[in-house]
Amino acid sequence: HNIIKLFLSDSARLYDEPINFLKQELREPKTYHSILNAIANGASKNNTIATKLNMQTGSLNKYLDNLLELGIIKKESPINDKNTRKTIYRINDGTYRFWYQFVLPNLSAIELGLGDKIYTEYIEPALSDFMGESFEQIYIDFFDRLNVDMLLPELITKRGRWWGNNPKMKREEEIDLIGYGKTTTLFSEVKWTNKKLDINVVNDLIEKSKLIKADKPYYIFFSKNGFTDAVYELTHQSTN
Repeated sequence: HNIIKLFLSDSARLYDEPINFLKQELREPKTYHSILNAIANGASKNNTIATKLNMQTGSLNKYLDNLLELGIIKKESPINDKNTRKTIYRINDGTYRFWYQFVLPNLSAIELGLGDKIYTEYIEPALSDFMGESFEQIYIDFFDRLNVDMLLPELITKRGRWWGNNPKMKREEEIDLIGYGKTTTLFSEVKWTNKKLDINVVNDLIEKSKLIKADKPYYIFFSKNGFTDAVYELTHQSTN
């Protein structure tokens, strides 16, 4: 298996590649390593990363800027939301995401030659969740291609992820991608699961979209395993 061959032995090509790259490209590689580890473990905001590392947020910024410049991390805010406190950092590079999530916590076992077992016990069951984020990026690239080829309802001039509070349900909601045209707002849901995308996902996105002001909403669904008959029937009705 490629994952075992590339990552899960101490002689594998990518076993220590992320750390070696940090050592070659950056001063204070240990600090960068700690930052990436904190982000990989759920610290997505500037202040939470700084707290985990016992640093001042002002001191942290230069390290984050360097990681952004190298493309290892990305910085995101909910589209059309100017509240900087909502800005988050995510690991952008797939190799780094994988290494910090699966290789680093299991280094001792990998060094003992237990790579196969680590894959079976810890990686394989979590791979579908891990792939979800990569699948979202594939969709964004596909969406951009449709836009360039003028295959969307109209030219989209701005697009991005959105998250925010749902006051009615008292919870935070996320929309995988929102695209703005002159009159149309496109809402997208991306699903990497072994099940077909069902009508409940369609209804959820329609409900979530009501939290965003949109005169002409348009919905796009992108699914690894296709769609149920109920979804096909609904889309057929809406085109008639």
